[in-house]
Amino acid sequence: MSQTNTTDTIEAARAELLAAHEAARESVRRAAERVKPGEVLRFAAPLSVKQEGFDRVLVRDFLYSPTPASGDRFAALLDGEVYGKPVELPGWRDGDCGGFETCGRFKSVVLSEKLAVALLTDAPTPADHARLVKEAVAEGADPTLALKAVLASPLGDDLARFRAARELTSAGADVATANAIGMSLSAIAGKRGDEAVCAGIVMGCARQDENGRLRGDVNLAILNVVHAGVHPDRLAIPGGSETKPVLLAVAGIRTVNRNDHDNVVSAISNLVENGASVAAQWGGETALHAAVRASRGSNAVVAGMLARHGAFPAEAVAKAMEGGHFSKAAEAFRSGAAGSTALHVAASGDKRAAVAEIVQAIKEQHGPEAAAFFLTMRDRNGNTPLALAAHGLNEGAVLALLANMPAGLNPDQLGVGGTMPDDRFPQGRPAMTPLHLSASAAELTLTGRTTDDAAKSARQIAAMLIEAGCDPKALNGSGRTPSETAREQAVWLGKSTRPDRAAICDAVSEGISACLKTSEARTERRPGLLSGLSQPQPAPRQNKPETKQGGGFKF
Repeated sequence: MSQTNTTDTIEAARAELLAAHEAARESVRRAAERVKPGEVLRFAAPLSVKQEGFDRVLVRDFLYSPTPASGDRFAALLDGEVYGKPVELPGWRDGDCGGFETCGRFKSVVLSEKLAVALLTDAPTPADHARLVKEAVAEGADPTLALKAVLASPLGDDLARFRAARELTSAGADVATANAIGMSLSAIAGKRGDEAVCAGIVMGCARQDENGRLRGDVNLAILNVVHAGVHPDRLAIPGGSETKPVLLAVAGIRTVNRNDHDNVVSAISNLVENGASVAAQWGGETALHAAVRASRGSNAVVAGMLARHGAFPAEAVAKAMEGGHFSKAAEAFRSGAAGSTALHVAASGDKRAAVAEIVQAIKEQHGPEAAAFFLTMRDRNGNTPLALAAHGLNEGAVLALLANMPAGLNPDQLGVGGTMPDDRFPQGRPAMTPLHLSASAAELTLTGRTTDDAAKSARQIAAMLIEAGCDPKALNGSGRTPSETAREQAVWLGKSTRPDRAAICDAVSEGISACLKTSEARTERRPGLLSGLSQPQPAPRQNKPETKQGGGFKF
């Protein structure tokens, strides 16, 4: 058969198919008055165009839904194969062929009616779309083919597109294998600029199964969409007035094995290297905060990477140090209702490795004075990282913080000694040194820890704090020493049927007493550094600190 005859035959087949489509649409238009927006009319339009060696399309039937906002929506339920240059099927995406020319060459698109309904109708919520897609897959729809349909569908809601792509990817859609023209589905989504679907594919890969394993290759999905032209900052989970950056979501993944961990580390590295904003916040948290919370044991690679690549911009750090701890510039590093820095999060969660990584990163980038500035920074409740670590009996965090404290700084200065000079912050908290805080176990939660383990940590922390310079006879705002505070707590907790907590307080008291026996005898009972601050008053606003010690940071 000559090339001319082949072309003529293809054109004739295409013309026949288009004419049949137009006739079918006309018949639907006449019946459209009976169909309300959000409803779907199914009608049969069987048509087979088959020629040896070239185009073959079998259209089984159509779905139609009137949508006032975006006009009529048509979907063809295709069953068969599409080869070569696709036949132009009117309907999806302003009369294009449903994405076939963009998606390249693939064998078939099989849509269940339920999936087509999800793609055609304006369901009450994006969650309804996701539910319909999930049910369609459960009923046998091929997730890979269904994801191709999502790419081609007229579904305009970003959140609905995101959720559909996430459901299908986590259900096993092949988003990484290249098609005949060398493009994977994730790359196709990126090439089309479909950012919602791109984010859905990434987060579908990032979902974890019942064993905690990642469902897909997060790093490869990110590489595909970024190399296709999507900027990392445009990769975000839609919803509400504030979208969640994919960087922040991926940084918060807790992996359960080495392969998944390496995959997440590579994914974050590629996002950062391609321009992702590390300091971007969502819900009061940055990617560094999320990475610290997700870190386990000695594994704080992600936290260290983010700390070294944008979490502490040089200009922002310089402005914060110039303005002081309570300046507006310093607020850039606080987040959440409590105004926690990443160090506060690491200290309160006993993330020893994360503490060390963050402090070392700040030292490397900005010097020891900047590290001292952040080590002594208070949250909006007046807590320093050391205060939180001591009160939580987080032995590893206390050790890491003390190891990085600036020379000449008395740890007693890093307890709770008042609040920040801002009307938003609570006033009137009693003054306590870190030793007092470790002695006060009334607010502790022992989830995952035995009483014996907590008591052992309490003794170790007391010894470390006293060795670092904490005064075991310093008085708190109520006029009590740490040992007296511990004994008082033990009695109170014992009476309130909390013997486990009382045992911890006894351990603190015993630890302090043991340290005193091995240290110089002290006969004089004297006020501590924080004595007399039981009713703290807001300090006057000032542009620069009145006093500077060491490198210009304020205590």
